Amino acid sequence: MLFEKNADRKAPVASTQKLLTALLLTEDGNLDQILTVEPDDTKCAPVRLGIKAGEQYPRRQLLTALLVKSSNDIAQALARDNAGTMDEFVKKMNARAAELGMKDTRFLNPHGLPADGQYSTARDMAEWP
Repeated sequence: MLFEKNADRKAPVASTQKLLTALLLTEDGNLDQILTVEPDDTKCAPVRLGIKAGEQYPRRQLLTALLVKSSNDIAQALARDNAGTMDEFVKKMNARAAELGMKDTRFLNPHGLPADGQYSTARDMAEWP
């Protein structure tokens, strides 16, 4: 560490947490499997790609859109598809964060939109192995 300022202050991390979402999806594999968009996947503002219920996409294509466009609806669709429900995906996120040594982090969604009780620190975000 050469310099730090407020490294342990808990704060929202916004779309940065999509990197953990992408990591989990990549580690689980099956990126060529087809995902069918469900109605709840589309209800996520403000940054949306505009996917519609019933549309089908390879997971890999949606993962690319997540990382390039930072679309919240894509994050929701991928998370739900990966774990069955958003709550289950959030559990996976927090478990993986703990494995990575993130001690002052708590995720409540896969996209980083503000949520009471969701936070991380600059130190946690910077010290992934």
